[in-house]
Amino acid sequence: MPVAVCSSAEAVAWMQAKGIRSLATSPAATKTFWDVDCRGPSALLLGSEKDGLSDFMLGSAHEKISIPQAGLSDSLNVSMAAGIVLFEAVRQRRK
Repeated sequence: MPVAVCSSAEAVAWMQAKGIRSLATSPAATKTFWDVDCRGPSALLLGSEKDGLSDFMLGSAHEKISIPQAGLSDSLNVSMAAGIVLFEAVRQRRK
């Protein structure tokens, strides 16, 4: 799997140039992850459990999505959040 190292601004510019829609995870988002069309070219933006995504990345995202949770916690481990949203993307693409 190719890996690139770049600044956030360079990553956003690259996604825009390639027509890739960005989906930013945030507990403050009003749209849930299953309400977003994940079938086209898209990038999943995830932040750390403690700090979340930067304001720059949240502001540049095409859509902000949440993973609803019961209880008092408002965040998940980043690998768990990625797995949940990626599973939904795979489910949608299999239809």
